[in-house]
Amino acid sequence: MKANEAINLIFVAMQEELDSILPFLHVEDIKKSNLGKMYSFSIGKEKFLMMTGKIGKVATGFFLGRISERYKIKRIFNIGTSGALNASLKIGDVVLAKDVIYYDVDVEDFGYDKGQVPSCPASFTMDEEYLSLHPLKEKYSFQIKRGRVISGDTFLTRRNIDKVDKDILKSALCCDMESGAVSQCTFLMHIPVIILRTISDHIFKEDGGENMNKNLKMACENGAKVLFDLIS
Repeated sequence: MKANEAINLIFVAMQEELDSILPFLHVEDIKKSNLGKMYSFSIGKEKFLMMTGKIGKVATGFFLGRISERYKIKRIFNIGTSGALNASLKIGDVVLAKDVIYYDVDVEDFGYDKGQVPSCPASFTMDEEYLSLHPLKEKYSFQIKRGRVISGDTFLTRRNIDKVDKDILKSALCCDMESGAVSQCTFLMHIPVIILRTISDHIFKEDGGENMNKNLKMACENGAKVLFDLIS
């Protein structure tokens, strides 16, 4: 990969997610760095760099800041697993984010919307231009839905979901711990972003952590299929 060459960055939170993507790709180079292994490949004229990121808002923001100092990033694809908040979603379904807000940010007393960060928009939107030019071509055995993802630094389950504002919950399809930080960082860096989440558990119905682990492999594989469809 040449210096100052614009790349598309794909990053995931867990190794299991990265392992699910690798079979779809012809990896041209693997480099080790203090940020982890970097897998580079090309699809047509587009150059890609793929790696695992970090879990949580601060770690994710730090990771994106460091990687953006080293590479000229053209676009970011962030994939991962998520807990369903909407009854229409089944395990293995994929949510292609339409927008993202935080569920653990509250500065309404200063005139901001619920979940809005000062100096940022009310919600973070995705790269709609890219999505319109790269429609999904495959037919899948699982659903793909567009909608809102909410994000914060708590792994939400039935045990703690009542701490989240009810209006925010009603507006969302699913929740995670990284998409808010990804969206905010890409907004500040003026980098287009696409966020994709596969449902691994149902927040209101099940023990999230236990079911997430049980469904992780299948969820990662479904997400990898949709990602490859988007970039190929």
